[in-house]
Amino acid sequence: MTYPTATLQGLERCQYLVRDHIPPWSSWVIDYRLIVAMLLLWTALVAGLLLG
Repeated sequence: MTYPTATLQGLERCQYLVRDHIPPWSSWVIDYRLIVAMLLLWTALVAGLLLG
């Protein structure tokens, strides 16, 4: 799978922001789970609003 460069840069920025606000020992656990959880949450919210 390939991702556009802009998307990769965005993910890297998100990871840096997360690492800045969370202790280093938990960064590997949180990075991807947090991003996935937020994407799922936003998807559910948007779907809920669109479907009423």
